[in-house]
Amino acid sequence: MIKTLKYTSMAMLCAVTTLCAQNTEQAFTFRPIKVEATDNGGLFTATVKVEDTNARFLIDTGCAYTLAYDTDFLKSMGKELTAQGRARGVGGDGKAFRAVIEKSTVGNVVEVGKQENARVLPVKHLEHLKTGGQPTEIRGLLGAPLMKKARGVFDYGNPRILVPTGNAPKGVYQMAMKQQGATVLPLMEGENSFPYIDLKIGDTTYAFLIDTGANAHVISTKLVEKLQLQTEDKDVAVRGMTKAQGVKVVRVKDSVMGKHFQLSELKLHVIDTQSLMKGPGGMEIGGIIGTGLLKQLKAQLDFDSYTLIVPKR
Repeated sequence: MIKTLKYTSMAMLCAVTTLCAQNTEQAFTFRPIKVEATDNGGLFTATVKVEDTNARFLIDTGCAYTLAYDTDFLKSMGKELTAQGRARGVGGDGKAFRAVIEKSTVGNVVEVGKQENARVLPVKHLEHLKTGGQPTEIRGLLGAPLMKKARGVFDYGNPRILVPTGNAPKGVYQMAMKQQGATVLPLMEGENSFPYIDLKIGDTTYAFLIDTGANAHVISTKLVEKLQLQTEDKDVAVRGMTKAQGVKVVRVKDSVMGKHFQLSELKLHVIDTQSLMKGPGGMEIGGIIGTGLLKQLKAQLDFDSYTLIVPKR
């Protein structure tokens, strides 16, 4: 079903038809891409047709590539792989390759043309994911650059990706939601289209990556030491490119996200992220905001306007 967004001539906007509209003169449509929730940690997948093969890709805004393809998946398709260094991620790294992909299509909505140097990397660290009690079989990652290219909105409240048609003005979705009483928090675009949000801890503001592929919040080791935060005694395991063992936990109280959204407490896992990312505008990287908080807030991540939308309760 195509969703319709209403727009008035006086620049007064209201949300998709499911939220109701009045006094409208012009309509804009959004095409939905169906997503599926995994049973583990609130992660989501979408169907990507890679040439003639349908596969499940993890929606991962911490991925620097439009689409990143699993090594074993492309081998099963008979693709020729060329070594290209190593892929780094939270918790470790792995061998990277490149390949030629003729065409990929996300949810029958967003088409990615021929990729001469498609990124290929192992996603075995995701083999524990299940959907409906069955192995999910993740075959790749759908990254932040694709979400920007599509001007997509990832909706945690009603899980789906909304893609505006070509006639929709830039930022129309977040303006519509704001009219409906939503809180709209500004994001910062970093390298590789990464979405960052500022998080104020104490008297200082840091850039945190909004990562839909992370099932835990992360704070950098450097920041924990700088702020002299107290770590909890227990150690936990966190899955990234590899499974990181013995990870410490801290709880940050009374932080402020996006300049004016107060969080009473945020549980974060202590991992070194400084070497993996460069902050937008020279800001210091604080860590990662994962899916837990986004799901709790029923947040909407809008790559058209680079905003994080928290709908009115």
